[in-house]
Amino acid sequence: MSKKFLHIVTAYLFHIILIVMSYVMMHSYYDTLQIIFLVLGILYLIYWIVCNRKSYMPWSVYFHFGVGALIQILLNECGIIPEDGGWFSGLGQFFYVIFVIVHAVVIGLTNLVLYGIAKRKKR
Repeated sequence: MSKKFLHIVTAYLFHIILIVMSYVMMHSYYDTLQIIFLVLGILYLIYWIVCNRKSYMPWSVYFHFGVGALIQILLNECGIIPEDGGWFSGLGQFFYVIFVIVHAVVIGLTNLVLYGIAKRKKR
């Protein structure tokens, strides 16, 4: 099993965990879910940086990460992930989508920066 395949599986597992947690916790425990998302997002970013520094992470892995993020957004927009409760219902979904988009952009920018560093080292 190649490292690339392992990174792709890890990216999809990250999204699957967030989707399942969202489905279970969004309606009643959005505030707790938001904190868990933030912690898991930071841990995944650290994982991405560490793995990328040891050996360059191919763009195809980021593509699969982006597919997972798109699936998360589509499930949210289609109403499969339930609406959050409370006085400002719907605000949870807004922050959920913003988190997914920002996280995907940060991972992409991190990959771009580390790609530039790896190219510069090769010269």
